[in-house]
Amino acid sequence: MKKWFRLALTLAAIGPLTLTAPLAQSQDSSFPRGKVALQVADTGTFMARCRGCQETLGSTPIPDTVVLHKQYSGPQTHFIVVPVGGGKIALKSDNGKYIGRCNGCIKGGTSPDFLVINHNNPNSPNAQFTPELLPNGNYGLKNTGKYVARCRGCSPSAAATGNRDTVVLHVQQISSQ
Repeated sequence: MKKWFRLALTLAAIGPLTLTAPLAQSQDSSFPRGKVALQVADTGTFMARCRGCQETLGSTPIPDTVVLHKQYSGPQTHFIVVPVGGGKIALKSDNGKYIGRCNGCIKGGTSPDFLVINHNNPNSPNAQFTPELLPNGNYGLKNTGKYVARCRGCSPSAAATGNRDTVVLHVQQISSQ
């Protein structure tokens, strides 16, 4: 029988994030395993894969980016936690690809590092996140020295599709409040 539990995670200093996951058997239980949903507590929105929600730059468009949705529904709000070693994890989307950092790839983006879903390999450094336990029991997710954070109005193309909140890496210090 699967056990379900909730952990509070933090997306930067914006607000706590809730993680729901089946408890998997593991030697290292410092972070959750299995299918998860990430919810921002201050807005109640969920991290989700969104096709065509942000206009990307470069010769090859990236169709799937990460935004925040109001409802927890459908496979686009579910991610599989994949341990990659060294205390790091990757987050696999319902389309089989991994969430990763993309530098300078969102047209008109006010932050250089947005989260997109375009990695086929969880061993790519851009697709690996370090869950960091904070003193208050919440977690922050870190990549390249920056924390995952909610960003309101940072992507003009996402705002045009009704998704004002996107997910970026831009906070260097996280509040544990």
